[in-house]
Amino acid sequence: MASDGAQGIERRTAGHLPSVWDGYLIKSLTTPYSLGSHGPRLEQLKQGAKELPAKCKEHCEQLALINTVQRLGVAYHLEKDIKDILAKLVNANIASDLYTTALQFRLLRKNGFFISTG
Repeated sequence: MASDGAQGIERRTAGHLPSVWDGYLIKSLTTPYSLGSHGPRLEQLKQGAKELPAKCKEHCEQLALINTVQRLGVAYHLEKDIKDILAKLVNANIASDLYTTALQFRLLRKNGFFISTG
């Protein structure tokens, strides 16, 4: 008897419309950029980015550069340089203000270096 009652109940639908992002629309999207036409410029920009850490002489500037590069999501191009800079800054007392101290602490911790909280 319970099975007869369950079959008689009609479920309500939410009335959602189908998505406009079907396969045909996604395949129709094109971009004017290609690796063949923009590849040399991309390599120039990568080389320029790899030279940036050497140009920063002050420790505060280096920390700010590392922070910016990581936030932009291109830190994987400079991973070795970032690790080298941070390795030099583990025991360095470079903090002149609270912002620099917090930035140094966060970057060292984020990149796997042990630094004491005290």
